[in-house]
Amino acid sequence: MRINIFLMLIFFNVISYASVVTDSEIKKLKQGEIIIKQQANEYSGGQNSRTYIAIAIFKTDIDTIFNILTDFKTHPEFMPDLKSIIVNKREDGVITTDNTIGLPLGKVKKYRLLFKLNKKDSDAQISWKMIDWPEVPKLQSIDNTIGYWKFEKDKRVNDGIIVTYYVFTDPGEIPFGLGWIVDYFTEESIPKVLTNTRRYLSKKTE
Repeated sequence: MRINIFLMLIFFNVISYASVVTDSEIKKLKQGEIIIKQQANEYSGGQNSRTYIAIAIFKTDIDTIFNILTDFKTHPEFMPDLKSIIVNKREDGVITTDNTIGLPLGKVKKYRLLFKLNKKDSDAQISWKMIDWPEVPKLQSIDNTIGYWKFEKDKRVNDGIIVTYYVFTDPGEIPFGLGWIVDYFTEESIPKVLTNTRRYLSKKTE
């Protein structure tokens, strides 16, 4: 039941940020910039939790980027710090993956994600939520992450689509002296996600 409620609230009601992107922001996006905005947390989390939205223009179509980002086995080739991803269940557009990320100083974190895929002609989305992975001790994981990719056509963009990346991350309790982990999960990693994905897309479609 918890999963069904989540599907209704998140997987089918992803906000269209493209509709509120201003013309001046569109101009910046067309020049290749990535717009990143910190948001108020919509989900409960600890003092280190953060929510960000990143928006960019990708010179591609919805089918192409959707297919690339749902080919999960390739994610370690371009997703920052992702050491491995294993798809352990795929059924009716719902996918679960086991993810391992490597951080500086030899830190490794593992977590399990539940993905929901939804694609139409005018837009598509890939949403995720962290779910329990009983075999992984709490200290080896993060507390939570929820987010989505959304791909939309926009009449102001003739040669591409607007891509929105939304992420809520709660790394959990951070030991004294390791506060940089919070920034690493947010300010440092988010631009890399968009930049690396766009570069990988260009490489695969050139």
